[in-house]
Amino acid sequence: MRKVLTALVGGVLVVGGVVLLVLPGPGVLLVAFGFAVLAREFPWAARPLHWAERRADEGLTLIAHRWPVAVADALAGLALVAVAVVDLTVGLPYLDLVSDAFLVLGGLFLLGSIGYARRGGRLSGDPGSADART
Repeated sequence: MRKVLTALVGGVLVVGGVVLLVLPGPGVLLVAFGFAVLAREFPWAARPLHWAERRADEGLTLIAHRWPVAVADALAGLALVAVAVVDLTVGLPYLDLVSDAFLVLGGLFLLGSIGYARRGGRLSGDPGSADART
């Protein structure tokens, strides 16, 4: 029964996340949560999570060791927040309060990732070394 319930909940989250990849909403987040739920009972579901973790770690290491990448990410994060602020003050077509909230959250997530990568201990060692990835 537990395996069936886990498969059902995880499957609904993954399918809902895939739908939200093309609709406004946190699609990638729901897909990740769905795989995390599925990984509790199904070992095959952990592989995409490990792959995503490695890619995120590589991205954080890249941000920590290459300042042009960090600057570009910071500008992108600020641009996301700026678009939301402009929409809230002037009103842009095709955007609403939910879109603005996700723009702000996305921008803050980018800026927070830069802060974490640059100050979170990733600057010690070479970009490919084991201590730079911890």
